[in-house]
Formats: sequence, C-alpha cells, structure tokens
Amino acid sequence: MNMDFSLKMEPTLFEWMGWFREIMPRWMTVDEYLENGFNMEKSYLPFIKISDLSVDEGCDELYHRSHRFLQHILNSTDKDILLVAHGCSLDCFTRQLIGGSARDFSTMMGVLRGVPYCGSAVIEMDESSNKWSLINVSSCLTMKHGGNNDFDASKALENENPPECIPPLPSHT
Repeated sequence: MNMDFSLKMEPTLFEWMGWFREIMPRWMTVDEYLENGFNMEKSYLPFIKISDLSVDEGCDELYHRSHRFLQHILNSTDKDILLVAHGCSLDCFTRQLIGGSARDFSTMMGVLRGVPYCGSAVIEMDESSNKWSLINVSSCLTMKHGGNNDFDASKALENENPPECIPPLPSHT
C-alpha cells in the first residue's frame, strides 16, 4: 500500500476480551503486516502488550483499559486525536472521560446494540472548565443497518441507562 504515514499496532484498542472466553485470538505480527504491504512503525512500543490481555477480562476492566490508554494519549499530545475502533469502543473510550463510570455488561450491551456501523463520537474539552463532553456532529453520517434509529452519540452514550436504540430480536420458540 502506498501510504504517507506509518501505522502503529496497539493491542489496547482491541475489543472486549470477554468475547473470547474459549481461546485467545491470534494477531498478525508487525512483520506480517509489512509483508502484506502495510507501512508499519516497527519501533513503536504499545501501551500494553498482546500478552497482557486476558480472556478473563471483566467488562469494567475493558472500560478501565480504554480510559487509561486515552489518558495516556491525551497526556502525550496537545493535538487533535482520531481513534478508530468499533463496537462498544465509542462508549468505553469516552465514558469515564465525560464523568461517567464503567458500565456493567447488560448496560454495555444496550449501548452496543444502538451503535450503527460507522458510528462516531466526538468529545471536546471546554478549556474554561477543563471538562470533557460529547458533542453532536450531525455532519458525520452513519451507515444504517437493521432497525437502528438516527445515532446521536451525545445522547446515546451520556445516559446512565441508554434507551434500546434497536428493538430486540424476536424469539423463535
């Protein structure tokens, strides 16, 4: 791939390890990415190593892992940051920064069901109060799937008990 920038492999951005109770996933190595044409930064030292991830990770540990990494990034730069991840990462990376606490599994699943493909969240710090908040960015369109409603991260992620954004699947009994 012809890229003007290099990629950094960061295991901290990986999804909740609780999805992998039976077996640890196998990640491609930096060398394997390079062999496949990706421009990888070989000297990058990740915030956590793949070997530090555990299939026994609790839901609260996912939130704390995500928050610690985001704090690490925020402390290392004064520039804008773009994190690309998927699923419940929108909530896991922003929740504690905006003053919320880690969610339990059931509530996290409610949030996850409401996040559409290509859903995005934008957080912004108010420099006068030094507090972070989610802001609605209506110009950032999301992809529709299933029965999901319009997605507004500032409403969906700030709630203590988010509304179900898509109806539960019908039971087939």
